[in-house]
Amino acid sequence: MKLRRRESGAETELTPGLVVGRLAECGLQLQDGSVSRRHAKLELRGSSWWVVDLGSSNGTFRNGERGKEFELRGGDLVTFGAVAFEFVAAPESDAIGAGSSVPELGELDLGSEIELEDPSEAMPAAAAAPAPAAEDEPPSRATLADQERARIRQELKQAKRSSGLGDLSQLSFPMQCLVALLAIAVVAGMVLGIRALSGAIAPTA
Repeated sequence: MKLRRRESGAETELTPGLVVGRLAECGLQLQDGSVSRRHAKLELRGSSWWVVDLGSSNGTFRNGERGKEFELRGGDLVTFGAVAFEFVAAPESDAIGAGSSVPELGELDLGSEIELEDPSEAMPAAAAAPAPAAEDEPPSRATLADQERARIRQELKQAKRSSGLGDLSQLSFPMQCLVALLAIAVVAGMVLGIRALSGAIAPTA
């Protein structure tokens, strides 16, 4: 199972607990302002892969739909903030080969008679069987996902979010307290400055 980046085509092998984010400790590091420090995590539940959002600022999307967690299927478009990936599932042949074994010649029972079928009799039946019609994948899924990605990019450009303090909820508690104290100090300074200025320009009796 892999995540293939839409822009560059770079592939990342999935491992249970893989974290996506801007931090260097993340298994999949994305240096993009729309991605939070710890943005999302990949989990293996049974035989299915799930993507779980870790409280990111700009959200995690699957095929243009935002949510807290999603089960992934082959071909899904997964977007972290504004960075898009395609979920590449393992080929069915690999899955079958991993769960089954081919018996060796010594294990086969050759004591019973094997009745061979005349190839000339089997060919008409095989030729008469209609080929299964290929089911076209709905083109709307990829189109909607690309439109959603473009919309997110446009919103990020208009809002001009800061990549440094854009996800305050993911800061440590002491850092959150420090930011709050700085904000209170700035407001208090503005109030004192206004009072001092009004007292200086007030007419004396």
